Amino acid sequence: MRTEEGRQAFARFAAAAAGRYRGRGIIWELWNEPNIGFWKPQPSVNDYMALAKVVFPAIRQADAGALCAAPATSGIPMDFLEECFRQGLLDLVDGVTVHPYRKQPPETAAEDYERLRELIARYCPDRPDMPILSGEWGYSSVWDDFDEKRQGQYLPRQFLTNLMSGVPLSIWYDWHDDGPDPKEPEHHFGTVTLDYQPKPAYRAMERLVKALTGMRFVKRLESAPEDYLLLFSDGKRYRIAAWTTGDAHDVEAIPGQKAYLHGDPFYIFVPADRILTKDMTIGPRSAAEDAIREAVFRYEMQRNSADAYFLATGQDEDHDPGDDLMQQFMRDEGVKPFSRCSLTDARFVDQATGKPGMILRARTITWISESEVTVEGGYSTGLNAGVGKTYRVIRKDTRWVVDGERTLWVS
Repeated sequence: MRTEEGRQAFARFAAAAAGRYRGRGIIWELWNEPNIGFWKPQPSVNDYMALAKVVFPAIRQADAGALCAAPATSGIPMDFLEECFRQGLLDLVDGVTVHPYRKQPPETAAEDYERLRELIARYCPDRPDMPILSGEWGYSSVWDDFDEKRQGQYLPRQFLTNLMSGVPLSIWYDWHDDGPDPKEPEHHFGTVTLDYQPKPAYRAMERLVKALTGMRFVKRLESAPEDYLLLFSDGKRYRIAAWTTGDAHDVEAIPGQKAYLHGDPFYIFVPADRILTKDMTIGPRSAAEDAIREAVFRYEMQRNSADAYFLATGQDEDHDPGDDLMQQFMRDEGVKPFSRCSLTDARFVDQATGKPGMILRARTITWISESEVTVEGGYSTGLNAGVGKTYRVIRKDTRWVVDGERTLWVS
């Protein structure tokens, strides 16, 4: 691909392939590891970019919706990648592909991904979130100091590290052992043996798929640097993928529940009486209910005006604003501390100042799912002026918000 004639011929071939498979969701990746011996006679960024500038426009002309990715490097070679970016590669593609091979544990790729993101943002500030794709990566079970057990540990950790790092596509090399030589590393990247017997890597991937199908990565929970507690959810159910790169030990993955971490990822079911708290850590549902009440109170504050608000979290409307939730409101701008309320001339007033006020109530909370509740509540502005409501409150990302209401009574 060092001549214009050769590049044009290859572009015609690529365009014909793109046209044939138009609309099938194909990701077109240009070449394989052009930074090493797969590019003849020796790697050349200039030659590679000359080819990219001809091939990718030809593909898009044949299929305007085609997805294009490059440069499919061996490893994550920053010098090679930066020179490609400097010569305009990011203007031609929809994603950056790398093959993050290494003999170190998969978690070491996270820092490399971060450096690569910084490089993308520098050369493509309009698309700093351009996806990074793990186009090929695996571990041979006969490398020095490796065996099938370690390969089986590293496969799921590789996929989980990619998800944690925001890498949406992971391709494991290889599905199947390629040969019988017990000392040839290239023969032993597979998840199954040459005669199709499952290796530990195959079983590890089975467990990952069974535990996390339909779920998305939420966040890495707080833990020691060598421990990995990755929270996944489908909006109703929660799982924690857990392992450690250090010595095996116990850890409290969920408050009150210990787990024994080791090098093989395993998957912890989060019980139904647990919920994501406001800061996205795992806690009991009761820890989320103050945030739910707060959402109801703020919703009504935006719709009603009063000189003083008295927040009732249960049946007691003559409630001293001293609990944690009320203190939170007192700290907020525009919400002042008041003493106990009392009824005077059919009004709720502050005993200390005499200012008229309003009681906001959030009583019974009924859990519909892990991200939806109903709340019985409402407000009162005087002896004979009360409105009862049922609120639908849902969690959007890290916040609870009122998503609807139904009036029960007005007096």
